[in-house]
Amino acid sequence: MFALTAFAEDPDDESSSDFSRTGTYVSVSGVYVVEAWPGSNRNAGAEDTAGFNFRVGQRLNQWVSAELEFEWIDDFFPDERQELQIISTSANTRIYPLGGRVQPFVLAGLGIAATIVNHRDRSSSISQSNAAWEFRGGGGVDFYYNDHIALTAEATYVSPVGDVKDLNHAPLGHGVPYRF
Repeated sequence: MFALTAFAEDPDDESSSDFSRTGTYVSVSGVYVVEAWPGSNRNAGAEDTAGFNFRVGQRLNQWVSAELEFEWIDDFFPDERQELQIISTSANTRIYPLGGRVQPFVLAGLGIAATIVNHRDRSSSISQSNAAWEFRGGGGVDFYYNDHIALTAEATYVSPVGDVKDLNHAPLGHGVPYRF
């Protein structure tokens, strides 16, 4: 019933819509992740890969929202010797310079990136993990279908520091946010 009422609204009726209103949102996105390591690790077997992210946020006013993001990236080193996964969480701020049905935004955040490296050989499997701070910056655009459902496109650049400092990457995502 909840989803049916969201789709029953006329998406062309902007007279009663407030796409910049305050409130809570959740979002799920698929991401294509471009390896962007300093000096590039492509010779060592690094490859672009895929993952997903989940967000929960609060639109604070017409111009600003704050969100928590969880992102999982799989298989940067897909070979017979090892695989690398990155799991990160970040607290982000979005700035929206425009209102309306189409809302571009810039994003900045700070979080923690954890890596899990599985080394495999013939006799055993060894896992290793590290964690460090990460900085996230980028931008995107939200396209509102109605007051509750939107499509989003986003490009960010993630720069970890510390033990995982060489794992810079650029997630390119498309997803569906739901505004309560």
